[in-house]
Amino acid sequence: MNDELGKQIADYFKKRIQKTKGILIATVLIITFIIILLEFISPDFINVYNKCDEAQEINEMTFKGVISKKRNPNSQHGLHFLVITSQNEKEIVLVLDGDSIKSSSSGRSYLWEFLNVGDSVLKRSGTFEISYKKPKGVWEIQAMGFNLCE
Repeated sequence: MNDELGKQIADYFKKRIQKTKGILIATVLIITFIIILLEFISPDFINVYNKCDEAQEINEMTFKGVISKKRNPNSQHGLHFLVITSQNEKEIVLVLDGDSIKSSSSGRSYLWEFLNVGDSVLKRSGTFEISYKKPKGVWEIQAMGFNLCE
C-alpha cells in the first residue's frame, strides 16, 4: 500500500513538473516574440548606447544656468552627470562620461570633477566649450573632449 501511495505521489509531481516546464517555455517564447515585435514597431525600444549620438546631442545643446545637482554614482559603471537649472527653471542633464578630457586624479571628466553645485554655466550650440563661473570668480572657458565621429 505504501508503494502504491508513493507511486501516485511521484506521478503527481512528475505531471506538475512537466506542466510547469511547458508554462515556463511558453512564457519565455511569448516574451521573446513581444520584444522582437516591439523592435520592429519601434526601433528605439531597445536603445543601444552610441557615443557618437551622445556627442552630437551635446554639441547641439544650448543652455545657461546654475548647476543644481551633481551625480556621483556608487558603482564604476554609473553615469557621471551634472543637472543644470536654466533661468526658466528647466532642468538640463549633461552626461560627461564620454568626455575625453579627464582629471588626472580620478580619471573622470575634468568638468565633472571641477564644477560644483552653485556654479554658473553657459553652453552654445555647435561647440564643445562650456563657459563657467564659480560663485566669486570670473567667467572662464573649458573645452570638452567629445568626438562627433564624422
